[in-house]
Amino acid sequence: MKQNRFYKNMWSIALPVTLQSLLQSSFSMIDQVMIGQLGEASIAGIGLGGKFASMYSVVLGAIAAAAGIMIAQYVGQENDRQLQKGFSVNLVAALVLAAVFTMLGVCIPKNLLGLYTTDQATIGCGAEYLRIYAAAFVPMAGISLLSVLLRCLDAAVLPLVVSFAAVGCNTGLNYLLIFGKCGFPAMGVAGAAVASVTSQVAAMLLMIVLTVRIMKKQGRSLHFDFVLDQAHRRQYAGILLPILVCEFLWSLGENIYAGIYGHMGTDACAAMTMTGCVQGLVIGALSGVSQAAGIMIGKQLGNRDEAGAYRDANVIKLT
Repeated sequence: MKQNRFYKNMWSIALPVTLQSLLQSSFSMIDQVMIGQLGEASIAGIGLGGKFASMYSVVLGAIAAAAGIMIAQYVGQENDRQLQKGFSVNLVAALVLAAVFTMLGVCIPKNLLGLYTTDQATIGCGAEYLRIYAAAFVPMAGISLLSVLLRCLDAAVLPLVVSFAAVGCNTGLNYLLIFGKCGFPAMGVAGAAVASVTSQVAAMLLMIVLTVRIMKKQGRSLHFDFVLDQAHRRQYAGILLPILVCEFLWSLGENIYAGIYGHMGTDACAAMTMTGCVQGLVIGALSGVSQAAGIMIGKQLGNRDEAGAYRDANVIKLT
């Protein structure tokens, strides 16, 4: 009975996280499929612009993972003050990261795309897409951290609902803006970027509303508190830095891989871009169990149940 309850709790977190990750990955896939009708240069340009954006997403995911570990422990301890600190510090880290990537994407998109390919048509399409899409980095940071907070508060389904709405919005706007339907101008590559940014902003606003409602329903309040004492700073660094370095190096390898294909030619780059969608979906599917493990074990550690955390970690590993 106890083991059945354990699996029920795990999948109640893992399944929504997995589906949300798949939906988030589908943003770029939808852009690439619909842009595919405009030619190989457009596909390759969006794909390479998306590779730079994926580096941001992976590093942001490292911050979100650290946030999940911290917040889950404080929820387990029923320590709302430290919960607020854990959320606030990680939100600031995510927003700083978003600001850096946004400035790079807006100010030097052609330089960034030039690292991947020498084809000027591909660089032009990719730069046009990335310059606009970079505006989505800040709302993506907010969505990521609020999603982690809701999962730790046993409301993992809500971020999934928001992702469904965002994907629907993105798909509809893509159709209208890429091809110029229903009186909208045909914007091509730029239309795909505008659709993605608009969808992410709308999703962030909806996430804020839902988070406020859940916090009030649970009798909690969320005040921003960015001050950590020395012990908590060391703890935060010990959690974040190993994850951050690992994820950054993995993403860097993926971008080098994309650069090799980019220098092989536009045809090869376009083919790599389309197959990359499948890879993104598989990685998204695998992320659900890992995030569920972090939240469940974090809560047990917060309750000082080290033996239970060790036992459940072994069960999840075998799963």
